[in-house]
Amino acid sequence: LIWTAGGSTTTMSMTSISTAMTGLNQGATYYLAVRALNGDSVQTALSSTLSTTTRNSGSGPDLGSLAAYPGCEGMGCAATGGRGGTVYTVNTLADTTNAGCAAQNGPSGPTCSLRDALMKSGARTVVFSVGGTITLGSPIYPPPGNLTVAGQTAPGGGIQVRGDGTFGTGGAMIHFTNNADNVVLRYLRLRPGNAPINASLQGLSALSGGDGIHADLRIVDHCSFEWDGNKACAWGGIVTRTTLSWNLWAEGMSPHSTGLLLNAVTTNQAGLDGSSFDGHHNVFATIDHRLPYTNSKYLRWINNLVFGFAYAMLVRGNAQSDIIGNVWDGVSSGLVADPNRQEVRWAYDPAHNEGGLVPGGSAAQFYMSNNFGHHNPNGALDDYTNMLRIAASENSQCNAVGGVCVASDIGVVDPQYKSAGAVALPAGLNDWPITISNLAARNDLRSLLTPTAGAYRRLACDGSWVLNRDSADTMIVDYIMNPALSPTALVSTEGTYPTLAAGTPCADADGDGMPDLWEDSHGLNQNDAADRNTIRANAHGYTNLELYISGLFPNGTALP
Repeated sequence: LIWTAGGSTTTMSMTSISTAMTGLNQGATYYLAVRALNGDSVQTALSSTLSTTTRNSGSGPDLGSLAAYPGCEGMGCAATGGRGGTVYTVNTLADTTNAGCAAQNGPSGPTCSLRDALMKSGARTVVFSVGGTITLGSPIYPPPGNLTVAGQTAPGGGIQVRGDGTFGTGGAMIHFTNNADNVVLRYLRLRPGNAPINASLQGLSALSGGDGIHADLRIVDHCSFEWDGNKACAWGGIVTRTTLSWNLWAEGMSPHSTGLLLNAVTTNQAGLDGSSFDGHHNVFATIDHRLPYTNSKYLRWINNLVFGFAYAMLVRGNAQSDIIGNVWDGVSSGLVADPNRQEVRWAYDPAHNEGGLVPGGSAAQFYMSNNFGHHNPNGALDDYTNMLRIAASENSQCNAVGGVCVASDIGVVDPQYKSAGAVALPAGLNDWPITISNLAARNDLRSLLTPTAGAYRRLACDGSWVLNRDSADTMIVDYIMNPALSPTALVSTEGTYPTLAAGTPCADADGDGMPDLWEDSHGLNQNDAADRNTIRANAHGYTNLELYISGLFPNGTALP
């Protein structure tokens, strides 16, 4: 350990450090780093971050209860995605439609593009034998549900998806439609880029569900989103049991720089009253607003970092909201937050929602704890009193009487809506609890999240994880950690797209999505595609394919 303070340097030799940690959950992944402190002042940068997954002593990785994938946390974890279904290997970067694309095609079998694989029906898992950039010439619309996309399987530099600049006007690159439920997207880089805009100044989004739809059980995890010209993710209509976790969202482009929109436009009051969504451990940087915009009845927003914004979170109607351990940093960033708008704004009825429906039923409840922002910079003030205000509209706040605002809308929100503890959730919404990190200081969260948010790693052919953050994400992380480098204004055009290495595809003789090397090391049959769906006695319901893409069983680590 090299320690520098006061102009002098001291070198300490360390062979090992041990410490006991209690209160950990089996099957959860924890991210560890070391930093040196001098009193309350950090004197060195964080060390490289290590990850470890807790397990039962002597029994290998603990898989926990069956979820969308081992270690999943949040409302969406009941998703099964493509479990037990077919496998499609994306073996071309071309955005083509190939009539011969067939299940279990493998790296060298019939050509399957990303468009082919997403547009197939039935339970399916999409893996990749190519790395690089897929440039779409039109939206992929409408992909059916029961889908797992395992971007972590792409070799080389991983997978990046972008538009070709010819389509947009408020649309999306990947556009799900009504009842395209049960979808799991992981380790993708979704970067729409410059596109035509419509009369509302909207360009191209990465993901969309469309207004008026119903969407249940959707997870987006460890994906990277940059340079959208509309919204990074827009799931309007009725959204239930949806989780966004450990993603990196950055540099939404003006003139319509926005982040997330959930449950936005619907005429289905009953559906809206049962809507649910959670977001945890996400990083947002240099996006103007909708961070997030949610019209959900049940909402959990936990340990998310928003860095560089104008105004942030909008909650509508009789929401039951847990807002815990978040940081809205619009102070140290180059892009400074509007001091006249609070971190969280609440549109409590249709009038404040510009006439649109809002969740009804039981009265709104807000549990706000351990949050930091420009109205609570040190986390010492009461969150509810200082960080929550009434919204006059999506873009304005009731700081003066007028329009929909009345005198009672001004200032601190009536304490009857303040919850003393976490709000009660209906059965099934908290079966996979979110691990909540308590923050002692504002910068604790960026140290926790930035090393592992977004598509920062991939799987090797032996099932081990390989760090794989590209230059676009590295740029974002660097300026979050060094705010003096951060943009002082919204970006208005796409950044420099990384050139991602193609890599070497993993041999997969039977096209079952599991590399021959991994199958051989675990005693499986590389010529029997059916063994991908075998569920081992102690695998808690996970298939062999899911054990591979979990990354928990590398280098011949014994399967359960």
